[in-house]
This record gives sequence, structure tokens and C-alpha cells, in this order.
Amino acid sequence: MILIAAPRQQRSLSQILPVFFHPKKDDWENLYALIPPDILPEKYGGKLKQDELIHGLKNLKEQEDEVRRLYAFGNIKTKKARQSLNVLQ
Repeated sequence: MILIAAPRQQRSLSQILPVFFHPKKDDWENLYALIPPDILPEKYGGKLKQDELIHGLKNLKEQEDEVRRLYAFGNIKTKKARQSLNVLQ
């Protein structure tokens, strides 16, 4: 596989390639080495409750709306650049 990235668009491999994890008998140590349990949902052995995830998604949407409001005055010139602000699609 060949990865080509322009200097201003460099990405780490973790952003380009998905992370695959296959637990064996509830052995979550490999996953916890990558992602702290404090930010994982309970169904993956983490500490976040489902309602906290829903509130976090709502907060993320509100923050996205605020960023759009701030940049609505022409700071972002092209349509592609404005669309890059979309966190939730």
C-alpha cells in the first residue's frame, strides 16, 4: 500500500486506517492500551453510560452550530472549506 499526503494534509495512520480489535474472553487490555476506558461506552468495557454519549452528541452538535455561526460572515471562502467544518454528517 502506498500513502501519499500533501504536506498540509498530512494524517497519521490512525486517522487513515481503521483500528481493528477482537477481544478474547473479555480481555480488553489491548483495547485499553489504545483507548482509555474512561472514554469508552459500557458495552465495550468502558465507563461511559449511554445517556452520557447522547448528551455528548448533543453538545457536539451545539458546538458545530456555534462554529458555523462564527464563520457565517465570509471567513471561509469556498464551499468545500465550509463543508469541511461539518463534524456530523
